[in-house]
Amino acid sequence: MTTTYGFGFGDLARPRSRDARIARIDALATLLDTALVFPGTGVRFGLDALIGLFPVVGDIITTALSLFIVREAYQLGAPGHVIARMLGNVALDGFFGAVPLVGDAFDVLWRANRRNVVLLLAAVVMAITIVGLPWARAAFSIAAYTLLPFGYKAVPRDEYFGREDVGTGPLGIIGNIVWLIFAGWWLALGHLVTAILLAMTIVGIPFAWAHLKLAGLALWPIGKAIVPVQVAPRR
Repeated sequence: MTTTYGFGFGDLARPRSRDARIARIDALATLLDTALVFPGTGVRFGLDALIGLFPVVGDIITTALSLFIVREAYQLGAPGHVIARMLGNVALDGFFGAVPLVGDAFDVLWRANRRNVVLLLAAVVMAITIVGLPWARAAFSIAAYTLLPFGYKAVPRDEYFGREDVGTGPLGIIGNIVWLIFAGWWLALGHLVTAILLAMTIVGIPFAWAHLKLAGLALWPIGKAIVPVQVAPRR
């Protein structure tokens, strides 16, 4: 039996519909991360780990393919905070993947490409559903904080502007609970894991702290404003 992943390298430049492009990068992510299985274990891996066995050249090839997925997500209209997280996943994969053998084990466990496709699919669903509109402002807040995490702070809007609005009242609490259940916890977990990995590199500690702040915002974003630290309300 021949398994078909729906992806051919000759198709990279061929114009496609939105659904077809999503299916294409989903197939590529599967090929790179989970297409194969270690016999008798159920542990899945892909070409990313195999190609990564070749130092330098293999890492360049797999990183280029991962960045192609991010590029497609950008062209499909994924919001800024999603693109930033996708780039972070690729950066971590590339950083640890450069370590011989250890990097290949990290590729198998981290699966950056599958993570990025999940992020893209979540963004697409949020963008095309009417019920996702109330959380659009929260998504923009996270995007703004992701782009400018240093020197800025997430604060309650009612404390900063001196007045309440829909997002800071009871409806905002309900919205945050829904967000927490369906999106917040895994966004926060992703930032927490990224922070731990960055902190382990020592030089990445400042970025680890930024991801910890993003984890807090990802859990409860509705009713928050992103403002410079100098003008943030003091508690």
